[in-house]
Amino acid sequence: MEFENLKSLFDEYIEYKDVKEYTKNSYKKSLLVWYDYIKVRSIKSPKRNDVLNYKTYLFKKDLGSASIQRHLGILSGFYRYCKAHDYYDDITYEVKGVKISPTFKKQALSIPAAKKLIKRVKQDATTVQGKRNYAMIVLLLATGIRSNELVTANVEDIDLIGSDYIIRVKGKGRDEKDSPVKLSTEVYEILEDYLIERNNDHDALFITHHLRFGNHRISNRRLREIVKEYLVLIGYDSKAYSTHSLRHTFATTALTMGATIYETKGALRHKDISTTQIYVQGLEMMNSDTHIKVSDAIFKKKK
Repeated sequence: MEFENLKSLFDEYIEYKDVKEYTKNSYKKSLLVWYDYIKVRSIKSPKRNDVLNYKTYLFKKDLGSASIQRHLGILSGFYRYCKAHDYYDDITYEVKGVKISPTFKKQALSIPAAKKLIKRVKQDATTVQGKRNYAMIVLLLATGIRSNELVTANVEDIDLIGSDYIIRVKGKGRDEKDSPVKLSTEVYEILEDYLIERNNDHDALFITHHLRFGNHRISNRRLREIVKEYLVLIGYDSKAYSTHSLRHTFATTALTMGATIYETKGALRHKDISTTQIYVQGLEMMNSDTHIKVSDAIFKKKK
């Protein structure tokens, strides 16, 4: 199979998949990693052994287990498609996947640390940008919504149902904003303060407020930069802490404060309770003093 023919097959396979456009782009990027791998090595007719070597190559790139599994899964799907259409053998057949560790790479903040973060960002809430940053971080911490749900939110998504304020978000894998998330009075007032201060009719809930380039919907990248800046300011300058840490903070705080695993699952809008269970396991591990007991047994003398 010529390399250019392979790229054409990538396009055919991706168009065949009944997935959203951003997922198709993800498939293309992943398959191009394989393309570059075999082209650099002049492998015109890759075999199963080449897939095994590729798997080792991905490990050496220090990718996470989930990323490696995604690359292998996409590649396997492509070659299954090729075999079904008599283009090429399925060279991924019986190549084992990667076991994904049931833990989160991003760490949650403790309740005191979360309060410290809110206090620090509130100090800068004297300008429209500062009020925006304050509102964004409070919204992430107090509702557990995903960063993508925040940046795609519009002003009209804030609504009043009965006596409760809510924000409608488009959940993971959804096509419409059909998930209502409750807002406490404190969170709503912080959002309202920002919207009054900005005095702008832009549809987006959070905008750039750029003096030179005008107002545009804030991007995920800019949101991550802002959250990271404030995390660093309160002493959390580590890759383990990011925007997604605020969602984890919501989950662990909910469980710590007595919410059941089912209530937490509903609030996070997890499809599978096993995902929520990871938070429970993490809390049990952090609260366990088993290692102290063992260390005391080994090193301390009996009185």
